[in-house]
Amino acid sequence: MEELLMSLRLKALYPLTGGYNRHSKNQFYEEFVRPTEIKGLWRWWNRVLFNTASYANGGKLYTYDSIDRLFEDVFGSEDRKSAVRLEVISEEGSNFELSEVKLDKVVDYLKGYKGKISLDYKDRLIVKAENTQIPIYSKSNVNVNENKDLVFKNDLLKFELLGFSSIKIDATKISDKEVLKEILHDLITDYLEYFNIKREMEFTLNIYLDKNHEQGN
Repeated sequence: MEELLMSLRLKALYPLTGGYNRHSKNQFYEEFVRPTEIKGLWRWWNRVLFNTASYANGGKLYTYDSIDRLFEDVFGSEDRKSAVRLEVISEEGSNFELSEVKLDKVVDYLKGYKGKISLDYKDRLIVKAENTQIPIYSKSNVNVNENKDLVFKNDLLKFELLGFSSIKIDATKISDKEVLKEILHDLITDYLEYFNIKREMEFTLNIYLDKNHEQGN
């Protein structure tokens, strides 16, 4: 039997990126913040605050393991199940939409091409193949200009973006124009989606207590 101890409406600030697959925001925001992440932060700050109070009152510090043993009922351990369960509820989902892409010019150039193609964004989206750069007209609800400085000036985000900005194509395997357009469309979707960064996100955190655990049953 569980009892709801507390229900909090919280807001996560600053862009959150990555997920299980380190991909962009809409997969991440569908899963959003996980209870295990919150409990991990809670455990870490509990250690810090416990040692701060202990040191202020008697000058003594404890190891993290010894502190964790004192709070096994809350955080659990290898041998003991936690009496506290966290639930994260987010109504936010993906808001990414790619409604229109014109690729005919790019596809015509890439016919018979074998090698690496990549995307880049300066004042607009372009496809790069060897020394050729071809502008792409695309329409989506993602404002790349709004977040491009954030992505390009952050070494980690810029490095991760490389994983979604290029692909190798083999001319011997692509004889269908529509297949090539589909490949490019997917590449553009992945690339633009990376800029779909939300600067804040609201969610509900529910904290439950297992009454049976509390009674030692």
